[in-house]
Amino acid sequence: MNQITMEYKVAWKKPLFLINLLILFVFIISLIAFYQPFFDPFGPAQLMVIRIFIPLIVLLCLITNVKNRQIALKTNPLLIPFAIYILISLISVLFAFNKEISFKYFIELLLLILGSYFIYSLTDKKFIEKLIVVILIVHTLISCYGIFQHFDMDFFKWNTNFSGRPMGTIGNPDFFAGQLLFPLFLLLSFIFFGRKNRILIVAAFLTSFLAFFYTKVAGAAIGFFCGIAVFFVIFIFLKFDFIKKIFKNKIVFFIVIFSIIFVSVLFFKPCYNKINNVFIEKQRSIAHRFLMWKASLLIVRESPVFGKGIGNYRIYYPYYQAKLLNNPENKKYDYVVTWMPHQNYLLIASET
Repeated sequence: MNQITMEYKVAWKKPLFLINLLILFVFIISLIAFYQPFFDPFGPAQLMVIRIFIPLIVLLCLITNVKNRQIALKTNPLLIPFAIYILISLISVLFAFNKEISFKYFIELLLLILGSYFIYSLTDKKFIEKLIVVILIVHTLISCYGIFQHFDMDFFKWNTNFSGRPMGTIGNPDFFAGQLLFPLFLLLSFIFFGRKNRILIVAAFLTSFLAFFYTKVAGAAIGFFCGIAVFFVIFIFLKFDFIKKIFKNKIVFFIVIFSIIFVSVLFFKPCYNKINNVFIEKQRSIAHRFLMWKASLLIVRESPVFGKGIGNYRIYYPYYQAKLLNNPENKKYDYVVTWMPHQNYLLIASET
C-alpha cells in the first residue's frame, strides 16, 4: 500500500501525468454531455472543450516540454492538408461579411486542430488505447440510457425534456446516432480482429447497435451501411488467407453461408420497416435538406474560390433561400431557419 502511495506521489510530480488526466477528463466530459457538432449553437460542451480545456492542454504542453526541449514536430503527411485548410480558412476571414464572427470560428477551428495535434504528438500507444477504452465504456453506458429513454424510462425526464424531444446524457437521439458510428465500428474491429474480451465486446456492440437502431436519422443509417461495406472490404483484404481456408472446408463454409442467410432473413423485415418508417417520418425534413443544399450550391457558384467566410453561412442562407422560394417551381418547400446545410462538405465549400 505504501509503495502504491509513493508511486502516485512521484506520478503527480510529473507534468505529463497532469496533462494525461486533463485529456481523459476532456474526453469523458465531451462524450457524456449533450453532443452536437462544435459549430452548433446548441453545443455548449464542445465549446467549453475548445475554449477552455484545449488551450489549457496546449499551454501545459508548451510549459512542460519547452523547458526540457522535448517538443519535436513529427513528420506526418496529414499535417500538410491540415495546414492548407487552416490557411484557406484564415484567408476566407478577409472576405467575410461579418469578420468578427468569421475570426471567432477560425480561432475555434485552429484550437481544435492544434489541441488534437498536441494530444497525438505527446501521447504514446498505451494512452491512445486508454482513450479508446474510455470511448467504448462511456458510449456503452449512454447507449443503455438511450434505450431506457426509448421505452419512456428516462429517470431524469424532468430535466431532459426539450419540446418533447429527450435531451438526456446521450443528447437528442436524432444527433446521437451519428456519434454512435464511432464506437460501433471500433467494437466491430475488436470483434473481428481482436483476441481479448470478445463476449464483453459483443455485448457492448449489441447495446450500442440497439440504441442506434432506435434513433431516427436517415443520414446516420446511410453512413452505417456504407461503413459496413467498407469494413468488409478491409476484412476481406486483411483476412484473405483465412477466408480461403473457410472456402476449402466445405462444412465450415456451409455453416458460415447458412448463418449469413439466417441473420439476413431474421433482420430483413425489422430493418426494412425501420428504414421505411424513418423515411416516411422524415419526408418533410429530407425535402428541406434539398432546399438547404440547393441554396448552398448557389453560394458556392457565386463564391467558388474564397467562399463567404468561415462561420458566415447563417448570414447568407436566408438570402439564397429566398431566391429559391421566389421560384414558383419550389412551392413544395417552406421557409427554413438553419445555421448550416446539414452537409459538412457543402458547409466547407460555402464558407471557405
